[in-house]
Amino acid sequence: MLTVEAFAHEIRGGITIFCIIWSFLLFPTRKQSRMMQLLFISSLWLSLSYLKDTVFIIEGIKNSVFLDNLVNLIDLTFFPFICAFFIEATRPGSPKKQHIALALILQFGLVAAYALKPDKIILLSGYALSLAMALVTIIFVFISASRYDKALSDNYSNIENKNVRWVAAFCLVFFAFVIAYPLLFNHTVWLNEAIYNLGSMIVLSFLFIISRRHIVVKMNLDDNDANDKSVASEFNDELISDQENIPMKDELIGKKLRKTMEEDKLYLNPELSLREVSAAIGSNMKYLSLYLNKMLGLTFYEYVNKFRVEYAGRLILSMYESGRVNMTDVASQSGFNSLSSFNRYFKKEKGVTPKEYYYRQEK
Repeated sequence: MLTVEAFAHEIRGGITIFCIIWSFLLFPTRKQSRMMQLLFISSLWLSLSYLKDTVFIIEGIKNSVFLDNLVNLIDLTFFPFICAFFIEATRPGSPKKQHIALALILQFGLVAAYALKPDKIILLSGYALSLAMALVTIIFVFISASRYDKALSDNYSNIENKNVRWVAAFCLVFFAFVIAYPLLFNHTVWLNEAIYNLGSMIVLSFLFIISRRHIVVKMNLDDNDANDKSVASEFNDELISDQENIPMKDELIGKKLRKTMEEDKLYLNPELSLREVSAAIGSNMKYLSLYLNKMLGLTFYEYVNKFRVEYAGRLILSMYESGRVNMTDVASQSGFNSLSSFNRYFKKEKGVTPKEYYYRQEK
């Protein structure tokens, strides 16, 4: 009969194998981006951490408080890599190698200090350092994720698998799990530990899968294209030269923008960017973004998708003459990158899904 303790050990072995497998799966992706490189290192470090715990199967030392505390301090050396991963995901290039190295030196220094002198103050210092890293990372990630997604919406018409809302959510959940462990398990409760490890596997599975799909876009979040001073045409000169005639500039850029979008149907390009549109109308990128944000109250992403939804609506209406068209085809022909984003944005604009819109016209 399988006891609760034996079940907990089975799950512990399962999560060890789970981390090893994911390390192998992430190995080929480590060259895709620095974010994936850090995730691979984190997964590998976590695998080694779980493998290290096999020393507790030795009968003579499995109840050693000293060894248990020392192992816990070694486990915390995982923090610099996972913190760097979350920061890199929301602000590419931000976590520096020297910062990661410094955090590792501090943590291994505490491990060495405790090994030489098993003092409770050293142990608590290790926990406090890791907690501080986790809290700083959570705050940094939430701020950066908001700015990153805003910059994406202001510059790209396709943000599928590019936005980083998931990073902020996983960062919070992940550290909640990690920080909760020493608080919940001051003494061994085998069933709780088994449930905890199962939950950890679920969280890590989603984290690994979503990370592999994520597309990293490097942007200057401090000043989005502030150094773009180029002038593409005489029209642009007219727009930016007369600082006293702002309303006229807004009127000119608005007319030129709408005319170009309607006549050239730029929105049908699923990867359309603010840079391409500003070049097409002869405008400065920064000024065009300000016009959309301040005058229309829209991001570039929202502005382009309004045209795509209107075009999709016309395609759906034309179904009666040409025969029914698959909604996947309507989505791709309208410039949407995926059916899910098409359905989501169409409902936001029209109040109904594309299929509901079709059946309404049929009545």
